[in-house]
Amino acid sequence: QADGEATADFLQLLEAYGPLRVTRLDFQQTWRTEDHLTPWWIDQFDRGLLRVVGKRHYEPRGRKSGANDYPMGATLYHGSRNSERYARQYDKHLQDGAGPPRRRDEVECKGETARNLWTDLHSALNNAESEGFQRGAALTAHSRRVIRALLPIRDTSRWADQELPKRWSEMAKEPLVWSTLFDDQPATIKPAQKRVSSLLKSYRYATQNFGAAVAVTALQRWQEYEGEGMSAHDAVRDAYASVIDDFVNEANESRAMEFISEMAPAEAKRLMKLWLEMVRTSASNQERERDQRLGEA
Repeated sequence: QADGEATADFLQLLEAYGPLRVTRLDFQQTWRTEDHLTPWWIDQFDRGLLRVVGKRHYEPRGRKSGANDYPMGATLYHGSRNSERYARQYDKHLQDGAGPPRRRDEVECKGETARNLWTDLHSALNNAESEGFQRGAALTAHSRRVIRALLPIRDTSRWADQELPKRWSEMAKEPLVWSTLFDDQPATIKPAQKRVSSLLKSYRYATQNFGAAVAVTALQRWQEYEGEGMSAHDAVRDAYASVIDDFVNEANESRAMEFISEMAPAEAKRLMKLWLEMVRTSASNQERERDQRLGEA
């Protein structure tokens, strides 16, 4: 494992022999502790005592024992895997299978956030070198400031049994168990641009380019079903349903799974079950309609 100065040499060498395009940048810190390993943090989040500003959900993973702990280790994820800024906490000694008890906190940055932080990192290293400070120490300080900024944990214990107020993130403070890990203030990081999901972009494209054809097809079927003796209410309902069935039956399942994975873990799990039910229903509807037409012929 390289020391701070060797790591700084390597990073500056990469920058000097560019150009290169930074697509992902990870920052991590590891703390020796016995009282505040990952299961402790999971319990605090589960009880509503802690929240991360800007992260709508968290997800603990690991095999839980009857004693309500994680003997094989656990990982606590914050945010969406598809976002530019994603964080996790886990017990490093259980991952390595050796060494004293210790927890690792990591933030994973992609896209514009990663590129901006790469630039900031080299500014910090260059400033340290010009001012006669150790670049390894500057690298460590910069990493911790980024972690503190991108994993803004707040104490929400006073609202544990009630709904959070609208401006809770401005009212809540860092818990001491977190703030005492840092010497410097959080880094100033440009807010990430609001991300338009791949699902939303694809849906907009489909409605703008194929909406007219879909709408007119639904109208044709509405008219057809009324001609077969259905009431207007039943005809329009079945016309809309048949159009959706067409799309479900022709859908690229791998692409559907990609869209579902953009959701929060709990929501994605529920949508996966609904997707399977939708596929079965649409296939059954199509088969029943085909049988009816064959019978009429």
